[in-house]
Amino acid sequence: MKKTHLLSFLLILLTIGCNKENDPKLFEQGSLEPNKEVQIIFSENALSRPQNVDVSILSSSDERLDMNEISSFYDIKSEANYGVHIALEEQPQDRLIEVKILLSETYISSIPKNYGVEIFARIYADGGMETIDDFELIESSYDKDNKTLSAFLPAYIFSNHKNDNVFETVLKVAATPGKNKGSDLNKSYNNSKCEAFGIICPTGNCAVSSAFNKQRKHPISGKVKPHWGVDFAVAQGTNVKAVTYGKVERVSVDKNGYGLNIILRHDNGSVSRYCHLSKVLVATGTNVTQGQAIALSGGAKGDPNAGTSTGPHLHFEYAPNGNISLSKSRIDPMPCITASLEGGINIRDNGTLADDAFDAYLNGHFIGKTTIGDSNSIALSSLMPGEMTLKVVCTIAPDNVGTLEIILNNGILFTNGSNVLSTELEQGESMSLIIVIPQQLEKSVPFRSFFKDNDYIEGI
Repeated sequence: MKKTHLLSFLLILLTIGCNKENDPKLFEQGSLEPNKEVQIIFSENALSRPQNVDVSILSSSDERLDMNEISSFYDIKSEANYGVHIALEEQPQDRLIEVKILLSETYISSIPKNYGVEIFARIYADGGMETIDDFELIESSYDKDNKTLSAFLPAYIFSNHKNDNVFETVLKVAATPGKNKGSDLNKSYNNSKCEAFGIICPTGNCAVSSAFNKQRKHPISGKVKPHWGVDFAVAQGTNVKAVTYGKVERVSVDKNGYGLNIILRHDNGSVSRYCHLSKVLVATGTNVTQGQAIALSGGAKGDPNAGTSTGPHLHFEYAPNGNISLSKSRIDPMPCITASLEGGINIRDNGTLADDAFDAYLNGHFIGKTTIGDSNSIALSSLMPGEMTLKVVCTIAPDNVGTLEIILNNGILFTNGSNVLSTELEQGESMSLIIVIPQQLEKSVPFRSFFKDNDYIEGI
């Protein structure tokens, strides 16, 4: 072979070798580490085939890390200054991808007292009558000794909303009130359980046009398309009511999702959000009572406050925040509405002067207080069935003796079978009693005729 031909042949081989070396490597299982703090572990069968996988670190300036819309809802503090972007060619198998994040001493020291560090995932939800692009808290475990936050990633956080055959999500670390569940990472959370408190229906009729379902599969694509709230079918301009007592935390307009919306922080530690409103009737910082009209519903096409709504309805979200159930994240509110008992507990000063005052707690959660005056009572409703601990503290007693009467109604009883207790407490003294709340037999049901009359179809 001539020298020139040999040189050309070697050059071709070298070129082929270089191109092969530069080809992207297909990935199927194993560990990827975009930096020294983050490790993404793909278990066997997490992906159905070898494919292009991209794991990268996003800086704090990246708009995909904006948690503004969810921040008030979860009372988020101490956000990490970076995020993790994961992009795949297909939606992975559920909880077969694990993320491990090593937290720095500096970040740990920034977490407020009584807050727990959590992982949030950016989720594109289009399972109802709107599309919402926002973050959601996912179950994670914090290893205090190793300063490591871990989570098995649910399939629903990966979305191909850009229709470009890329399924992606963004993870971010932030702190919320209450401790991280730690070793409960693999525990099956009962997200339908409401402990101590229920809520009323925000629209009166509770006709559900699209249910809460974080594992909902799109009827055409078969891909998981979660819906993180409940859509109530109501006509434009319907009164929207506070589901329980609390304070208006935030009023805002999200043109790319929720539209005009209200967030309420409740006295029992839970939080609720009311979306696609046409008008707000309360201001930020206002204390509201259960059943009080706080807004008018909206969602009609063309309404400037509708956000991404495709028709008149109320999108409602509810989260216990770890206070009244195991879950910190958003849960299906319907069991809290349908299983609760209307009526409840009256606590009052039964003395002739009505000069004593009391604070009351149910299962450790503050439920209200009496004030000096003629109408000294605390009335509760929407109570969940089962045994509860009622604690009463005498806060004001001018003569150091508070005269107290507790009246239980609608079938609620003390463990001895009675429903009335009269006693005395010294100022600063407390007492705890077990009460039994019966199971509510009747449950709310959707009004099918309402759907038919208003042409409501569950969104896809």
